[in-house]
Amino acid sequence: MLAALSKVIVHDSCPRAPSGRTERSHHQAQMKREARARYQCEHPADPSQTKCMLLGLFFPTDRIVNSHIISVRNRNALARLGLPDECLWDARNCLLLFEAFEEKIEHLEVVSSLVAIVCFC
Repeated sequence: MLAALSKVIVHDSCPRAPSGRTERSHHQAQMKREARARYQCEHPADPSQTKCMLLGLFFPTDRIVNSHIISVRNRNALARLGLPDECLWDARNCLLLFEAFEEKIEHLEVVSSLVAIVCFC
C-alpha cells in the first residue's frame, strides 16, 4: 500500500506548506483547481460541475471538497514515505469527493467498506 502511495505522491514540485488559516484556504482552493484539471474531473459541458472521484458522479463544484489522501493530521506518513511536508498540498495528494461522502470517511463510517473493496480488487 505504501508503495502505491509513493507512486501517486512524488516529492518533486510540491508547493510550500501554508502557514496560516488564510493561506491554508488559498492552498485548498488551488489544490482543488489543480486536481480538477489533473484528473479531468470538470464536466465537459458544464464547468460548474465536478466529478466525485469515488462515486464517479457530477455534483455542483461547491459541493465537492478536496480531501487529502495523507491528511494534515497524519504528517508522519509523509516522513515514512520520504516526502517533505509540502507534499500535503500537491494535487497528487487529493481526492475530490462529494462533501457528504467525505464527512462519512472522516468519521470512519465507510472505511471498512473501502478496505474491503481495495482488498478484493
